[in-house]
Amino acid sequence: MFIRVSAPLLASILAFSPVLAEDAVDPAREAVLARGQVMSDMGKALRTLQLGLRQGADIATLLLAAETVDMNAQLIGNVFQTEAHAEGSEALPAIWQNWDDFSQKAAAAAELSAMLAEAVDNEDLKAAGDLSRKLTAACAACHDVYRGKPDGVAPAQ
Repeated sequence: MFIRVSAPLLASILAFSPVLAEDAVDPAREAVLARGQVMSDMGKALRTLQLGLRQGADIATLLLAAETVDMNAQLIGNVFQTEAHAEGSEALPAIWQNWDDFSQKAAAAAELSAMLAEAVDNEDLKAAGDLSRKLTAACAACHDVYRGKPDGVAPAQ
């Protein structure tokens, strides 16, 4: 069964969890860590899903990976909304300078991820494979423009 998690609710929990800590926190650092976690979790789950599709993994495993991809993809626009730079950041300033383009790319990835999770839930593994490749291409297209090396250094062209 496919269960949707409310992205705004999840984003609120992630956004306010640092506030609950008793120690003083660096908001920029916390924002960078949250973005990194979302992107890392999404990438790992997408690779797990693609490997599982190639190796014939069971539907429960594929569905968990697909739902993890989708949950994290739904958060991309939220976790990048506030411009923040700190050590380890790979986000380029171009994200906030071209917010409309970035948010359109994030929305397209979120739409693809939802379709991917639905395909897996419906056990349509051919469609899931096609959608996972489209999502990978969408991620790469965004990363080519908006992701640099750690600390926001643009990659060499």
